[in-house]
Amino acid sequence: MNNRATPVEIDPATLAQAQAFAAEFADRIRSILLSLHVTVAARFRILGLFTNPLCNRLNRGAQRIAALMARLAQGRLRRPRTTPAHPAAPPRDPQQPCCRQPPRFRLPQGQGWLARLLLHEAIVTGLHLNALLADPASQAILAAVPALARILAPIHRMLGWPPAKSAPETAIEPAPAPVGETASGKPRPPSPNAARAPHLRRLRVAKSSFFPKPA
Repeated sequence: MNNRATPVEIDPATLAQAQAFAAEFADRIRSILLSLHVTVAARFRILGLFTNPLCNRLNRGAQRIAALMARLAQGRLRRPRTTPAHPAAPPRDPQQPCCRQPPRFRLPQGQGWLARLLLHEAIVTGLHLNALLADPASQAILAAVPALARILAPIHRMLGWPPAKSAPETAIEPAPAPVGETASGKPRPPSPNAARAPHLRRLRVAKSSFFPKPA
């Protein structure tokens, strides 16, 4: 049974642009994340226990992006799965004792939590990152590699920026239907209030007679 989905069809020109820019994109993303890593390490007195987990997340993100860009440049991107990689765990027997593991330390999940701690340094990093992602070649990479947006999502969240998205294709709007016709070309049915229109007009005239206009 095939557990992999058919990849999304991408314009060959867009794919070629993404493959040509992949190596430079990986270097620029690595430079941005490395500068943020240095800033985080230098502000350990402010971040406290968040310093090491945050540095590890930035390092893993840079490594995953570099691996993705290498596969993109070589044309060896993996297809997305249609089923989860790990099957669901069987239900636990309530008769057996539960052996719980200690809770793992987690970084904050709020929008812009790192920007509130580092202020202008995090804001500048977010500006550089979004300026890179706004480039047309970067938009081609986002369209060719949807996993890239998922890797960058935690970084965008901590910096207070919306998640990265590829530029949507321009939709062609249908021409407006002529007056008295629907979009399918059929005659527009009469309004159910059309029969009451004369009564409503007479009511409006009668109401206006009670309140004459001031001289």
